[in-house]
Amino acid sequence: LSWGTFADWAVNGISAADACCDCGGGTSAFSSTMTTTTQYITQHICADSPVDWQGSSGRTCADYSANHLCNEDGSLGIGWNLSWGTFADWAVNGISAADACCDCGGGTSAFSSTMTTTTTRYITQHICADSPVDWQGSSGRTCADYSLTGQSTVSQLLMPAVIAEAARRLSPQR
Repeated sequence: LSWGTFADWAVNGISAADACCDCGGGTSAFSSTMTTTTQYITQHICADSPVDWQGSSGRTCADYSANHLCNEDGSLGIGWNLSWGTFADWAVNGISAADACCDCGGGTSAFSSTMTTTTTRYITQHICADSPVDWQGSSGRTCADYSLTGQSTVSQLLMPAVIAEAARRLSPQR
């Protein structure tokens, strides 16, 4: 089945290949946009306070943490033997592990914010408009007709992939 070339159906020297975007013609333009993203990170910083704290048993904040004697919410940890009583029972000068140790819910807290990365993205889009917009070939077909019937260069290139994708989506899932 041969209908000839686009030039055979031209009007006033303008064929579908000249006028229609889907046939490789039309009027093209490019549109660019730039987006910039800056990421800020806020960190919670905690220091045991006093730094050299020890309970009346001689245990330090590091000991409480390593032995799971406390939880970050200030409660007793899984390593704590309930027969030992409470953290307050082992406090020195009224300061218990729950007051002094970061891993036990105490310590001195601060927040630090830092800017880490800046990402700039450029997006360029190709924009095409059929030109002239109301073009018709000598057969009476418009650019839309060529595109919808699969007779455009773009449609002929894409149609096998479109059909394969449709078949894949419609086939039963395994």
